[in-house]
Amino acid sequence: MFNESNIRNFLSFINTRIEDNGKALSTFRYKPQKTDLEFLPFLHDFEELIKLTDVCRNRGFLEIKELGVAGNFALTEKGQEYALEKSDENFQNVYNITTNGNAQIGNYNSINVFDVYNSLQEQLNQLDAPDEQKKSLKDLLKKTIEHPLFNTLVSLGSALIPNIVKK
Repeated sequence: MFNESNIRNFLSFINTRIEDNGKALSTFRYKPQKTDLEFLPFLHDFEELIKLTDVCRNRGFLEIKELGVAGNFALTEKGQEYALEKSDENFQNVYNITTNGNAQIGNYNSINVFDVYNSLQEQLNQLDAPDEQKKSLKDLLKKTIEHPLFNTLVSLGSALIPNIVKK
């Protein structure tokens, strides 16, 4: 039901929350919430989020920290390593692009560039091309997203779209 990219994205999402909150891996607890779906566009509903949490728990990526407390999970070292495996291979910069106005961008006017990047990576893997060519395309994609101007250009574009739509 879930591919490896989905699992890594989910674990990366949890790991990012740990880092954003400045918590240690051993002290952070994750409780699935419906609002998480906004940042995990490959999931269609809360039930899928719970199923994905169970898959990760069964693989040893998450563990229940307090019995009897629903959804009180901790990311394990194994889960964090698995989440970061993809990040090291690809890129460290993750952007959320949001806009307001008459233009609809992504889900709830938000696009997670990490998800777009992973989708493009999967499409490149499916190309009928030699491995060398696929690798060079992946490297070019990685360099583009890691470039310091990338965030500026994407933000500028998302800010201009509502103005263009109004005209």
